[in-house]
Amino acid sequence: MRDTLENLYFGNITPNDQIVKSGTALKKAMEQSAECEEKLKELILQMKAEIAAIKSGKVTEYPDGGQPQEKTTGRIPA
Repeated sequence: MRDTLENLYFGNITPNDQIVKSGTALKKAMEQSAECEEKLKELILQMKAEIAAIKSGKVTEYPDGGQPQEKTTGRIPA
C-alpha cells in the first residue's frame, strides 16, 4: 500500500477512472460515501461556526443547552 501511495505521489502511476455499473453494490456504496462526505463537510462547517461564536463570546450556551466549562489544569483536586 505504501509503495502504491509513493508511486502515485511521485507520478510513477496515474489513477484511471473506473466504469461502475449503476445498481451494483459498489455503485450504491460509492454514492452513499459521497452523500456522507457532503453531510460531514456541512457538519464540520457548522461546528466551526459554533466554536467561533462561543470563543468570541457571542454565545454563552452550547447548542445542546450546556454551559461552557472553565479550563482545568488537568490535575485531580486534592
